[in-house]
Amino acid sequence: MKAIWNSLIVIILLLSCSSTDEQDQWNNDSLKKGIVLGNSITVHDINGYWWGAWGMAASCEENDFVHRLESKIRQYNPDFCIDRVNIAQWENSLDINVLDLTALPSIGYPSEKHLNISDYDLIIIRLGENIEDQTERITCEKAFKELVDNIKARNASAQIYITGVYWPVKNKEKAIKSVAASEHIPYIRIDKFYTSPNLPVIGDKVYGNDGQLHTIDNKFIIKHPNDAGMEAIAEEIFRTIRKGY
Repeated sequence: MKAIWNSLIVIILLLSCSSTDEQDQWNNDSLKKGIVLGNSITVHDINGYWWGAWGMAASCEENDFVHRLESKIRQYNPDFCIDRVNIAQWENSLDINVLDLTALPSIGYPSEKHLNISDYDLIIIRLGENIEDQTERITCEKAFKELVDNIKARNASAQIYITGVYWPVKNKEKAIKSVAASEHIPYIRIDKFYTSPNLPVIGDKVYGNDGQLHTIDNKFIIKHPNDAGMEAIAEEIFRTIRKGY
């Protein structure tokens, strides 16, 4: 009986190792270059109350969700790189004409260069917080659908993913989820991470581009994800990408 039990344990261990090896051999050869179309959670300019040109409330550049996501994918493909751009202007108007994806002067992107959406094989849409909360769902759906269709028209081969909003607002969340379903692109929910452990508080310290520590003293900043929140968002996006397109 003991011999049979020992044999079963060996078989279980072998199956477990096989499953782990299979997960660790994720093939992402099709992913060479990605981009996140976002807002201040993705990247924010330096100003009077924010000191680092990266995702707002992250303690340093490498801890914002874009860089954490890039790091996770690079474990499997060291050559993978990801760009990010703040297009909050689109959220403020919901007018597709403000988003010229072939020539977009952008926050967080070299000023001497212009984005060309056709350069990317991975495109993540990470928007919505700056849309007025009272905006009707049908208006949100129309705007997001136009954005996705515009991207597809310029880059039909890219893998496109879309996240919901970080700040929980039901009409916007439902609109984004509906567009994801109709456009057959993966939807990633992130409002579940909008909790106290994932948010900074007044008095927290963050680094700036100057290499110095600065004290958060602005209420707008503390609505953004801290390092734990950024990690949670990055991991959720990464898990979805790993599932396949």
